[in-house]
Amino acid sequence: MKPIIKDMILLLVLFVIIIIRDNYINKYKINSIIKTSYSYELKKTLDDYNNLKSIHNLTTSNNLKCISKIKYQNMNNFYKFVNINNNCNIKKGDIVLNEYGLYGIVDKTSKNNARVKLLSNEDSSISIVVNNNYGSLVYKNGNYIVEDLSGSNIKIGDIVYTSGLTNIPPDIKIGKILSYSKEDNYYIVGVKMDHANPFVAVLEGSND
Repeated sequence: MKPIIKDMILLLVLFVIIIIRDNYINKYKINSIIKTSYSYELKKTLDDYNNLKSIHNLTTSNNLKCISKIKYQNMNNFYKFVNINNNCNIKKGDIVLNEYGLYGIVDKTSKNNARVKLLSNEDSSISIVVNNNYGSLVYKNGNYIVEDLSGSNIKIGDIVYTSGLTNIPPDIKIGKILSYSKEDNYYIVGVKMDHANPFVAVLEGSND
């Protein structure tokens, strides 16, 4: 065999070896990136899950059914409903919390899905209490409003909680008093509905 042919064969073999090596290295790097990303997402998911439980000190002793995950919101009803995984026999009337407090009430279920009526649904009405003064929280014209709330010991910044007078357990935080309208005799409440945690807590509620 001529030297030039030998050199060409040698170069070709070397070239193939380099390609195989580079492909192996790239594949290793890609797998490493995927594993790192997956580990990060898994850790973040676990952190989100545990953070939600610790914020509300949730256990089965205070009616916790499960931690569920938000699936999607219908853009046509963005402020009215949200869908979550029905992973623990969620029923109509169950209470749903996000990391800030009360998020909504389950109003419809199927085998794998549960629809939550949000506080920002204008059909919602929640019995609340502020400093032992009782009233109703509704959503009107883009504001969370407390109606029928009497008492002189209410001030800006006071926390609004569920009253426990209905199927919703007491002392669940809803928001805080932002302002008072003397003309219309109601308080405007600041409620946080937009949140980063993809999980919500589902508490046992009434099916009535």
